[in-house]
Amino acid sequence: MNCNIFFLKHVKFKVHAGKITRFWEDSRLYDRPIKDCYPHLFNVSRSKNLKVAEVGFPGENGVVWNLKTPTRLYGEAAVEHAVLLTNLRSFNFSIGLEDDLQWSLSSTKNYTVKSLYDFMCTIDSNDQESAVFSFIWKQKYPPKIRFFLWTIAHDRLPTGDSLRKKVWSCFLDKLNWFFSMPEHTATAIQSWHLTQSSSALTDVWNLIPATILWCIWQERNARVFNRKISNEVAIINKAIYCLYSWSLAIKDFELIYSADVMNNWHSTFFG
Repeated sequence: MNCNIFFLKHVKFKVHAGKITRFWEDSRLYDRPIKDCYPHLFNVSRSKNLKVAEVGFPGENGVVWNLKTPTRLYGEAAVEHAVLLTNLRSFNFSIGLEDDLQWSLSSTKNYTVKSLYDFMCTIDSNDQESAVFSFIWKQKYPPKIRFFLWTIAHDRLPTGDSLRKKVWSCFLDKLNWFFSMPEHTATAIQSWHLTQSSSALTDVWNLIPATILWCIWQERNARVFNRKISNEVAIINKAIYCLYSWSLAIKDFELIYSADVMNNWHSTFFG
């Protein structure tokens, strides 16, 4: 499942000024996008990528809708056009207010990691997606990292292969462990798992791929959006520091020193 489709499936837009919400693509009138409810009308419309405020205009007797469809409509498209306009009659703009995103899996309409977790737990345990999510949730990752990993677990991590391989190689060399990096993130996270001499060490071990993927993702964003490039050593050091800071949540490593981890992380944790 594409993660964007899954996420948007549980998001509903509360339209006010209509400057953010897409008319056809974003769910607001129904539990699914308007384009899915009125496919024939959508196919003939020339307003496919427009926002609500670009197809609706305040008038004396309510909002006037211009869906940019042909003057003459026939068959299913004509019926869908009449039904849609009828359902839109009760809508009015609230000029000056921004559109709101409402999370359907929470009673407060606000997104929380817990609401997503509770929903995923209702999915068949034999489902592959549920298995990946369950594995990620059980690890000692910070909440935002859990969501990040689950998000990218559906696709490949969009970053340079050479950078990814060099960062992974650094960690593998220190651990003296052969590991062939899979192309897909979900496979990489699950296949990395290796039981250590204690549950605390196993928890730290399972943090390693998450720290690497998180730092590569941040570097990718820095390069794409800010045109800032860090060298490989800097990226590796960021990953090691993430490993240190995340390991503080594990009871056996609450008092560990950052200098020890930064200077010799593999010996500090794994002897």
